[in-house]
Amino acid sequence: MDKVLGYLGLAKRANQVCCGEVLMEAIRHKKCHVVLIAADASERSKKQISDKCTYYSIPYFITSNSETLSRSIGKANVKSVGVNDGNLSKAIIDAMNRNEVD
Repeated sequence: MDKVLGYLGLAKRANQVCCGEVLMEAIRHKKCHVVLIAADASERSKKQISDKCTYYSIPYFITSNSETLSRSIGKANVKSVGVNDGNLSKAIIDAMNRNEVD
């Protein structure tokens, strides 16, 4: 998971992350390339975001918890985060698919 959190930190410094309502708009306009959802997010939120990602063919992963996601991008109470940069998104997807999560 450290690698993914490192990539999230890079994306934040490059101003290529979105969360909250901005995330939903980014998914809708296909500006977001990958979405990470906190495992401790509410079931309603997880379903809403995962359904939208599935509809717009955007890969998503349910991972870690909101505290870890929040700390990685320097914001408070983040339940889901999207990455807008294509190369960083590809690196995150590769790391998640190789199960470099814990």
